[in-house]
Amino acid sequence: MSQFFEFGDNSHHTRGYAWAYSIDDPPPSYTTCDACGAIHTHFQPGGFGVKIEDGSKWPDILGCGHYPLLILSGRVVDSLKAEGIANFHTAPVHVVRNNSRRLKAVAPPAYYVIDTDGRCQIDLQASGLSVVSACAACGHRLYTGAAMHSMVPGSWDGTDLFRDADNFPMVNFCTERVFRLAGECRWTNFRFEPMGAPLDHSSRGMKYM
Repeated sequence: MSQFFEFGDNSHHTRGYAWAYSIDDPPPSYTTCDACGAIHTHFQPGGFGVKIEDGSKWPDILGCGHYPLLILSGRVVDSLKAEGIANFHTAPVHVVRNNSRRLKAVAPPAYYVIDTDGRCQIDLQASGLSVVSACAACGHRLYTGAAMHSMVPGSWDGTDLFRDADNFPMVNFCTERVFRLAGECRWTNFRFEPMGAPLDHSSRGMKYM
């Protein structure tokens, strides 16, 4: 089994789970770089509200169609911390509009958006990626190449949850410890793939429970 995994929600390959259609309360703000025209999204640090679409069950990882945020249920956060995995910050995510007819009478779990402190560096060459452009003013980069993420040897800081905050801040990675915990605790709607392997978006990801 791989030592490291890329993970996120599996909303496109699972049925019945609610997902966040939009971020509404407060909505994110946007700025445009004068040099390259890149649009940057900014969220309020105290959390936000989401509009829910579809679904008959509340998942432990909530997919977000507005922006690829990592939103976890309180029971996932609690089980991570119980295992001593706490290298992240949380802000509350509230369900402010629920358009799922089947979930209107079912209270949602506590949800939190997760900001991971752990760090690594993605090896662009080993991943088959190359930088098309890089803005000197805002740092925005465009890439081309294969859809995979291989790590620079020695760049992992030893934490269980980590990411390359400079190149791929919205892509999250974890250790085998987290992968096994997801199965033991039966976290729902997660998707795991081996880090460094070509990503197959048509698959349902690895079976973890």
